[in-house]
Amino acid sequence: MEQHDDRNICLNYFLSVLHKPTLTVEPQSSLFTGDSVTLRCEVDRSWDEWEFIWIKDMNTESTEAVNKTIDSVKFSDGGEYRCRARRGGHYTDYSEPVTVTINGKYFTPIYQVSLIISLYTVYTVYSLYTHGM
Repeated sequence: MEQHDDRNICLNYFLSVLHKPTLTVEPQSSLFTGDSVTLRCEVDRSWDEWEFIWIKDMNTESTEAVNKTIDSVKFSDGGEYRCRARRGGHYTDYSEPVTVTINGKYFTPIYQVSLIISLYTVYTVYSLYTHGM
């Protein structure tokens, strides 16, 4: 007669009925370069020893804790993120994707430039003027 460890049976049962993790983004998924962002991969059960696998644009990026924080985002950090959880040899499904969009910071121009062109029959005069600081 085959013996089973009740704990393993229980663990396998719970892992098989776990829904996909929920992936959240704080403060929001539309950011500017230099902003900070935290992605959180939450599973239904709060067991210890979960490993979280982070996927960006369908490529496995890293295995980390429940939170993935990027302190100063760059354009290359933008994309579609997913996560999944692993405990031992058991995996949850992938989360629904979250798209992180990185926008550039645009500054007000310091100088305004005007080009005045005067046409004469003998020659052309170009004058360049700056306004502002």
